[in-house]
Amino acid sequence: MPIEIVEKVPLPRTNVLIRLNPDDTKFLLGRVREAVRRGTGVNLILESLRAAACLIESKERGKQISLNTYSDSLSYRVETPMKGYNGPWSHIELVMNLKLGRLQLEAFTDILRKEAT
Repeated sequence: MPIEIVEKVPLPRTNVLIRLNPDDTKFLLGRVREAVRRGTGVNLILESLRAAACLIESKERGKQISLNTYSDSLSYRVETPMKGYNGPWSHIELVMNLKLGRLQLEAFTDILRKEAT
């Protein structure tokens, strides 16, 4: 079923991080193998995830806006060496410039306010 886009507000260039737990990694591998066999593409859809909007900060990039989804509790933080993700939950994060992201999200919020009235 096609999705109709009612309103679209572009956001600044965004970094995307996808961390998959071992079970979701195996599931994706199976989907990729099947897609290669059929000569098609693959979709990975993680449904009913918890979500959060965050203000984050790092030494390298300063403050940024981060939109996150998690397959488990938002308060659990996994500490892992960067040798491959082995945490208990899957996590998708969209990170964008603070000032540009704020301006565009405000524009989108204005559209939502008009739709709600």
